[in-house]
Amino acid sequence: MNKLFLNGNRILDYELLMDQNVNNCFYNDIVIYFVLEGEMRIRFGGEDFTLKARDFILVNAFWHHSYQMADHTLAVGFIISIAELSQYFDLSNVEFHCNSLVGEAEQYQQIRELLEVCIANYYGKRAGNGRTLMRLNSIYYQMIEILVSGFTLYIVDDAKRLSANTDEARINEIVSYIHLNYTNAISLGGAGRKVLHVHGLYFPLHQEASGEKFWRIPVSDSPGAFRT
Repeated sequence: MNKLFLNGNRILDYELLMDQNVNNCFYNDIVIYFVLEGEMRIRFGGEDFTLKARDFILVNAFWHHSYQMADHTLAVGFIISIAELSQYFDLSNVEFHCNSLVGEAEQYQQIRELLEVCIANYYGKRAGNGRTLMRLNSIYYQMIEILVSGFTLYIVDDAKRLSANTDEARINEIVSYIHLNYTNAISLGGAGRKVLHVHGLYFPLHQEASGEKFWRIPVSDSPGAFRT
């Protein structure tokens, strides 16, 4: 499987998709799938979507999804760094909903045109052409600004989130919290209150019962302990 990945501190990158069938994958970052030609079927959140030429869909970080591409389909995957994006925006209670199949607002066309400009500069990017990379970097931030301003959904109903949470979803929330606070000091109590909705007074009881101790240390100082 040709996994999408980000080098260094890049906020966005993209690559041609080579595998026709990918089952139950997920990324720690946001992914946008864009079809140039052919047909791609993608499933996530209990729904199936069929993308055709110039269609695109966004999959939030940590969302499990699968896709199948028909023969002779050409598609591109764009990956957006959660860690870099969180330096500019508070993402703790945010999801992005961007699916060109269900809307034709002006912002969809703007995103589509920027995705196509990126693809037109694909080989310049691969070759490391300086002018191309500089232009692409500007386009990346334009695209992110449109996503944030036009496709952001704020999650405010904690009771609803709790009732819908599975163990897997809670694990994903914990991993997301660590990524968003990667360079900050993280305490078990803080993480518990933020993503497990557990009061901090329970953690000393857990430590007394289990003998485990938790230290407040920056994640960046303990890469083996927290990175995924």
